[in-house]
Amino acid sequence: MINVSEARQIITHHVKPSRGREVPILDALHFVLKEDISADRDYPPFNRATMDGFAISSNDFNNSSDKKFFIYGEVFAGEMMNHSVDKGCAVKIMTGAPVPEGLDAVVMIEDCRIVGKDVQIDIEKVTPWMNISRQGEDALKGDILLTDGTICDVSVLSLLATLGQEQVYIYDIPLIAIISTGDEVVSPGQPIKPYQIRNSNLYTIQAFLKDYNIIPNYVKHVPDNKEMLYDAIQEGLKRDVLILTGGVSMGDADFVPEVLDRLGVQKLFHKVKIKPGKPIWFGETDHGVVFGLPGNPMSCQVCFKVFIELYIRHFMGLKDILPVQLEISTNRSKKGMREDYFPCKLGSDYLIVEPIRYNGSGDIKSCLHSDGIAIHPGEVQELKRGDVVDFIPWRSL
Repeated sequence: MINVSEARQIITHHVKPSRGREVPILDALHFVLKEDISADRDYPPFNRATMDGFAISSNDFNNSSDKKFFIYGEVFAGEMMNHSVDKGCAVKIMTGAPVPEGLDAVVMIEDCRIVGKDVQIDIEKVTPWMNISRQGEDALKGDILLTDGTICDVSVLSLLATLGQEQVYIYDIPLIAIISTGDEVVSPGQPIKPYQIRNSNLYTIQAFLKDYNIIPNYVKHVPDNKEMLYDAIQEGLKRDVLILTGGVSMGDADFVPEVLDRLGVQKLFHKVKIKPGKPIWFGETDHGVVFGLPGNPMSCQVCFKVFIELYIRHFMGLKDILPVQLEISTNRSKKGMREDYFPCKLGSDYLIVEPIRYNGSGDIKSCLHSDGIAIHPGEVQELKRGDVVDFIPWRSL
C-alpha cells in the first residue's frame, strides 16, 4: 500500500494532455491561458500626458526669464495635434492626450495662471518628461506580456482587452462522468427504506466541480449488478475523467475493480495510506483516467480534495494548491500509521485550526460548519496544542 505523496505523484505523472479551446475573453475568467500574448503596439503608443495642464518645452522654460508662454492651442484625450508648435509656446493639454511633438514637459494646471493669451508658469523647475508617460515605457510592440499558464483573473482580462484581444486560447475543462453504485443508495426525493441511505456523493462531487465551471455530461447511479455496472462504466470511459463512488472495497458486492479490469482499464494503484479514503482506486485508459472512491461521505470529500482536484488542476494548467500551515488549537491523538485528514474550522484570527468532532467517515455531519481539512501525519501519533499542521480549505483560496 502506497502513501499519499506517492499516490499524488502517480496521478500527476499520468495527466493526459489538455485540449485548447478558443473563447471570448470574458468566458476565459478563472481559466488558464494556453498561449503567449504579446503587445500589439508600443504602450503607451505615444507620449501621454499624465496631468491636466500645459505642455511646454523644458528647454524653452529654462531659457525663459519671465516663464510666460503663448497658448498655441489645446489637445484633448483621443485627439492629436498634427502640426509643430512654435518655439516658446505652450499647449493646453488634458490627461491622456498625446503630447505634441517638440514638447517634453507638462506643468499641472494648479501651477499655471492664464494671463490673457499667455500662461504664466508659477514653479521654479521643469525637467524633461515631467508628468509624461513616454511612448513604449510600459511595453514595446512584440513584448510578451502574458505567458502560457497564466490564470485569467480580472486584471488579466483587462490587459487582454487593452491589447485588442477578443478571443484567447485556454486550457479546456475535462469531460467528466460520475457513477455512484450500491443497492442501498437512493436519490433524494425518492421513497427510502430503513436500511437505505441517500445518494449525497453525486451532489458532493458535482458541487466541487462547479468551482471549476465543470458540469459532468454523464451522471448515473447503478445498483450492485455487474452487467449494469459494465454498461455504465463503458459509457463513462468515453470521458476524460470517470469518477466512481462505492464498490471499491473488499465486500462481496464491490464489483468496480473487477469490471474496470474487464474493460481494459490499467490499474495504477488501489489503496492508499490515508484516513478516510483508504480503498481509493486509480487507473487509466489510452485517453482518460478513472478514480474509484469509497462510498462514505467524508471519504468522498477527502479523496476529491486530495486526489481528484489535483488531476483536474493539472489538466486545466493550474498549479497545485499548497496547504496552509497553521497551529492546532487542541491536543489530538490517532492510531495507526495512515495520514489522517480531519475536518476543522478556522479560529477567529485565521491563524489556528480547531478540529471538529465526528463519528468516522460515515458521519453525515462530519464536515458541517468546517472550513477544510487538516492533516495528522502518519508517523505522528499525537499532536500537541500549538503544533503546526497543514490545512487544506474546502474552497480553493
